[in-house]
This record gives sequence, structure tokens and C-alpha cells, in this order.
Amino acid sequence: MLNFRHLLELDELAREDGKRYPKKRGLYSTIISEKGKHIIGIVGPRGVGKTIILKQMAVNRENAFYLSLDTIEEEDLFDAAKTLSERYGVSLLLLDEIHFQKEYEKKQRDVGYLMQDLNEEAKKAEAEAKGKFLKDLEGVLLDIAKKGNYDLILERISGGVLFASETSDITDQVIEAYNKEKP
Repeated sequence: MLNFRHLLELDELAREDGKRYPKKRGLYSTIISEKGKHIIGIVGPRGVGKTIILKQMAVNRENAFYLSLDTIEEEDLFDAAKTLSERYGVSLLLLDEIHFQKEYEKKQRDVGYLMQDLNEEAKKAEAEAKGKFLKDLEGVLLDIAKKGNYDLILERISGGVLFASETSDITDQVIEAYNKEKP
């Protein structure tokens, strides 16, 4: 049985250690720029800074968790990844000392698939929540537009149209003019 309190304490210690090294190696930037990669491995001899890079990533990445695999039993890796994601919202699992796990390549792949699936589920849930919010917002905007006699309500940051009255919709006119000019 995994002791998550202990794992959380170790993650916090790793983050504190990562803060002691503000200078980042070039490999750090390369790894951070790899968007969409589900598994990235760092291979190299002892003492070249692989662990420090992982700890720095734990400090600087939201929802990241540093886990040194010499601290858990080998059969617990998948369960640890699943629980960390579901219970603690971890979406980036930073595995160090993976060679301590038997059949680590298979386990690494399985954990990568799990994290990918859980991230996709989280994105889907976020999109559903956003859709519900926008539907609720639509009613509020309609009330404000009616009360304030507004024809158009714009969103300031992205410049998107939040509300447009039917009288401000000139789509049909544009199509008609375009068809006349470009038959």
C-alpha cells in the first residue's frame, strides 16, 4: 500500500531542492518546448544533472509531480500514477531512477498511456464545463442587451462577439454583395 503522505513530502523536498538550482541547462528548454510528447526520457551518466532538471520542472510546471522510483515498490507505479492524477490533479509525472523498476519500459509506456487518457478526460470535462458556462452566460448577456438596449456586446480581451442583435447581423447583405461581384 502506497503512503501518499510520504510521496507528497518527497515531492515537496524535491521542489525545494530544484529551487536551489535557478540556472537551467539547455536540455531543460528543449524538454519544455516538446508540446504533445507523452513520454520523454533523459539518458546520461551519473552526475550530469538529469535529476536536477526533473526537480526544476517540478518547481516550474503546474500539476507536476516528482517521483523517484527508488522510493516505491515496483508493483505500485501504475497505481501511484493513477491516484496522483485522479486525487491530486497531477498531469505531468516526472519519474526519476526508473531503472529501479523491473520491466520499466513496459511500465513507463503503460503510465504514459494512462496519463494521456486522464489528460484527455480532463480536457473533455473542461470543454463540457466551458460549454455549460457559455450557455448560462448567453441568457445573462441577452438580459443585459435588452435592458441596456445594446445591439452588440464584445469581449474585451480576445475581441470576440458575445452578443449581436439580429439587426446588426449583415451576413445576408455580405453574401448578396459578394455573389453580385463574384458570380
